[in-house]
Amino acid sequence: MEVPGADALRQWKTDAWKAPSMVASYYNTVSDDHGKNRLKNHIECSLCERYSVGNDILDVGIGTGRASLPLARKGKKVTGTDSSESMLEVTRQLAGNVPVTLKVADVERQPFPDASFDTAMALNVVVHFRDWEKIMAEMLRVVRPGGRVLFDIYSLDHELTADLCTAGKTEYRENTVDFRNFLCRVKAEDIAKEATRQGATLHTLIPFNPFFGVSRWPFMVGGNHKWHRMLSWFHEDEALFECARFLEEDIIGKLSVSLAPKIMVVLEKRADPEANARWLRDYRKMESALSAGVSAETLAPFVGKAPDALRAAFGAHASQGRARAYMYRVWKLLHSVGFAMRPHRIFPTEVAEVFWEWHLQEEADERMIGFLREWRMLPAVRRTLTYRSVPLAEGLFHSQARNAFRLSRPLPGGSDH
Repeated sequence: MEVPGADALRQWKTDAWKAPSMVASYYNTVSDDHGKNRLKNHIECSLCERYSVGNDILDVGIGTGRASLPLARKGKKVTGTDSSESMLEVTRQLAGNVPVTLKVADVERQPFPDASFDTAMALNVVVHFRDWEKIMAEMLRVVRPGGRVLFDIYSLDHELTADLCTAGKTEYRENTVDFRNFLCRVKAEDIAKEATRQGATLHTLIPFNPFFGVSRWPFMVGGNHKWHRMLSWFHEDEALFECARFLEEDIIGKLSVSLAPKIMVVLEKRADPEANARWLRDYRKMESALSAGVSAETLAPFVGKAPDALRAAFGAHASQGRARAYMYRVWKLLHSVGFAMRPHRIFPTEVAEVFWEWHLQEEADERMIGFLREWRMLPAVRRTLTYRSVPLAEGLFHSQARNAFRLSRPLPGGSDH
């Protein structure tokens, strides 16, 4: 199915990535392994390695080789294509003595015969184009029967869930003229149906990057800036990094794609319509089970851990300072957007009681701030506290808030000073 504006978007993206300045900017971004980038690189590259099969690997839109050069260093035969010769030159330099084959090619027209590779992968590529089905078909074409196709794409399920939680919206409208900020968003159901149409089997969909990037969740808890300040510690605090990795790979990555903005699509080149229909049925059952309430018991069958083992794992990660604050914020976020998640149903008792106390303290703080904001706006207060045309209520609001917080305990992750 031809998507309006798809050709214009593809041409714009192709031209943009040919610019040396764009290549340099991209390389500087993806090569930075600090903060949230450390987790992002780990998750994305791990997924590509875990789900690729065979020895012959095609990396479509190879970029700087972030996903496939590690495979080449382990002895895989890697071929990479990209529309940008400037990008391929960077990859050649990064590859050094590691043998890789690099060619200029369009994402929809790969210069290889049918069934040439065991795996075709594309990382951070398909997300830039509207006609994702065509790219998927081309990747399937060059893969051998029984081989795999891997690519990431943005989750429309996540976008709709976030919209419903924040504004009650049930419809997503794409900006059709903003090529620079375009991100392709697709529903899990549409991916499964397209797999059947193209004679492929949906092996799995893995949601990832739930709490940073273009995820909608951080904006709903504590402010985006505060959240990213916490993520900046990933490269310094191993316990924090391992906690975030655990939540991404061992929990969120095995649950609903509505929880995270990105999906890693894993397809097998074999026709099995019934397997795709069964996957959809199982996925809908999981969605239904999670919407009814989240507990260690409801999570257990999906994440592959017994309830007690799952509670113990949560408790172990929550035993460290920043990791405990991080896990609390994640729990609070999901609890606040409508997932029924009382901490006592998920965490060990001692952790649950701390989290619930923090939650009640924050609710009391929010009510206090709300009262003071309303108080300073009352006409009688504004009249009384105006001196020579200078409104004094604003300054009193800040001093009253400061004094009120001095009477309460510090927030999670804070100090006693």
